[in-house]
Amino acid sequence: MSLVTMTDLAIRAREPGVTRPRAASAEIVGSDGSQSDAASAVHQTVGLIVAYIPSEILVTYVALVAAIQSARSVGHTGEWIAFWLFLVLSPSVCWVLYATKLRHGGSALPLHPKVWPHWPMVAATIAYAVWAYTLPATPFASFSWYQPAVGTVALLLVTMLLGLLAPMFQPTRS
Repeated sequence: MSLVTMTDLAIRAREPGVTRPRAASAEIVGSDGSQSDAASAVHQTVGLIVAYIPSEILVTYVALVAAIQSARSVGHTGEWIAFWLFLVLSPSVCWVLYATKLRHGGSALPLHPKVWPHWPMVAATIAYAVWAYTLPATPFASFSWYQPAVGTVALLLVTMLLGLLAPMFQPTRS
């Protein structure tokens, strides 16, 4: 699966001579490089939502929650701490990835908030929260009102909204 990340889109928007990309350009691609017709709508939606979240957040959160659950005796405190920690880290990691790519391209660090990748940072945070809500091992399952179907609906709606809003908030090239 090959996805265009929001950080990649923010970097491309700064490159001279490059038109502003759309977040909807992220596609699910088969192992042979062709677009997969067999992929389910939910699989495609998950692929689109994770395009907004830095992979460092996704992988580390899943590994940490798995470790917490295997060591847990009672309660969901550790899972909640992990959820909130990674919610806070999502925009920070997005900025670090953006800054790293800029530095490798020979540009200055984006220290001033005016040059931060605001849309990718916000989108990553929202997408992470919804994605974590839909996981089978979500700490939200500790609430009596939690229903997995609500997570699926939220995933579909947020993915649609982020895709619709992305073209409006993507930075234009400088």
